[in-house]
Amino acid sequence: MENKIVIKSRVRLARNLADFPFPNRLDEDKSSEVIDKVKEALFKDNSGLEREYDFYKMADLSQLKKICMVENHLISPDLASNVNGAVLVKKDETVSIMINEEDHIRIQTMCDGLELEKAYEIANKIDDFLEETLEYAFDVKLGYLTSCPTNTGTGMRHR
Repeated sequence: MENKIVIKSRVRLARNLADFPFPNRLDEDKSSEVIDKVKEALFKDNSGLEREYDFYKMADLSQLKKICMVENHLISPDLASNVNGAVLVKKDETVSIMINEEDHIRIQTMCDGLELEKAYEIANKIDDFLEETLEYAFDVKLGYLTSCPTNTGTGMRHR
């Protein structure tokens, strides 16, 4: 019998903001507006979260820093090449919130071992917290609207 070891569990939630074109249609000004809205929603009311997260604009990062972040699965290669993108990374690197990647928001949580439920709970809490302030693109029949049709509905992917 073959032993299987799970190193990490990851959950991603894709969300788009209502009243904004999807990221592939955003101009620089609207991209900046999406970044500001997401930052404001996460750091609202002096929640203290600004001490737990580092914020990076892709345009300000060196190529080496981007490569390291991709290799550590904090950002995607697509985000690394997007000058209008940004990311919020929890200091312990268990959470990254990519902004203006394929979707406006990609909440990604990672836990050691086979901890999909824990990773989902963390992602869901962040999603609920953001949704208190942000209005997501949502359709009653289809669910959360995403850039990729296979993510429409829950907007969730896991591994």
